[in-house]
Amino acid sequence: MPENKNWRYIYALLKLAELGAHRRTAKVSTEFLARKLGISQQSASRRLIELERKGLIERAITHEGCLVRFTTQGIAELNKLYSSLRFLMETTYPPSITLEGIVFTGLGEGAYYVTRDFYRKQFIEKLGFDPYPGTLNLKLVTDYDIKTYSELKACPAIEIEGFTNESRTFGPVKCYPAIVE
Repeated sequence: MPENKNWRYIYALLKLAELGAHRRTAKVSTEFLARKLGISQQSASRRLIELERKGLIERAITHEGCLVRFTTQGIAELNKLYSSLRFLMETTYPPSITLEGIVFTGLGEGAYYVTRDFYRKQFIEKLGFDPYPGTLNLKLVTDYDIKTYSELKACPAIEIEGFTNESRTFGPVKCYPAIVE
């Protein structure tokens, strides 16, 4: 899904959270939500339907408006936004993470994936270079490095979209700038 659509959903979740829907069932009229989002009443109604269809909220229609409550998935999306913003606001930018480990030989599959046309075109477009046909495999040894690696998820990444061909599905890829010493 294009990122600009995601932001529409995130912004709607944020406005619903301001009304308390992340903690309890909140009564929301589409007219009021439309004013909060700066869109038409019909668009606000469609946005609620889309959020429900994506499993981010539960809603019930009453004659006074909608009763809206976040699902576990909706709360997780809001927490992801919170974590990203907190990381950006509390960390000197650009963030720097140092990982140490042991380089090892993989199974040789990296070249296969990196050279898939759909991936390769995005690497060139989004990263600005044609990547080496392979991967660098690093085994993290210390608990510190393993914990630090898990914090990488909060860092801004360059997203490479996944795709499906006639025989299989290839997942999305997150890329991070790195210096290898």
